[in-house]
Amino acid sequence: VLRCCCKGLLALRVSWLECKDSVDVDASNLSACSWLWKNVPSIKALSLSSATETQLQGLLQDAKALAALTLHNCSISTMPNLPGQLEQLRVFNCLSEKEAAAYPESLSVAYFCRCNSLEKLPSLPMALLELSFVNCRVLAEIPDLPDALKYLECTDCPSLKQLPELPSGLTSLYLERCERLQV
Repeated sequence: VLRCCCKGLLALRVSWLECKDSVDVDASNLSACSWLWKNVPSIKALSLSSATETQLQGLLQDAKALAALTLHNCSISTMPNLPGQLEQLRVFNCLSEKEAAAYPESLSVAYFCRCNSLEKLPSLPMALLELSFVNCRVLAEIPDLPDALKYLECTDCPSLKQLPELPSGLTSLYLERCERLQV
């Protein structure tokens, strides 16, 4: 794991025997982030903390191999365009808009935790296998679920009123503390 968080960093030289599959970036230093995308084009997994919407969009536009993205405490009002090959998205305490943007069709895992302004999502990708909402206080509705979905979790979502029709292949359903949910 490579972590860049030096505020004044303008250049960085790193060498290692084998390329790691994950990179942890503190986006308070955009120059370090830019260096990573120019010099490590095969990053497959990325965890970002405290990134702005502009920083996030700049990083994601060149993410040619990114398969897994985790966002923590990012100041974003709209989810930027996600890489077309993204398979996993985990969002913690980030979205401040009411509705998230569209997701790539390759997405198989989506996890939202403490996204307290998120009311609804756009249509979900057909390849989605796992979908989780934890402590999404104003989430009011979930779009139609794809037939491929195997796992659905809604925990501490007190504004959620109903679920769409559940796919026949769903193997795990977790519902806790969703007071308004009518089953």
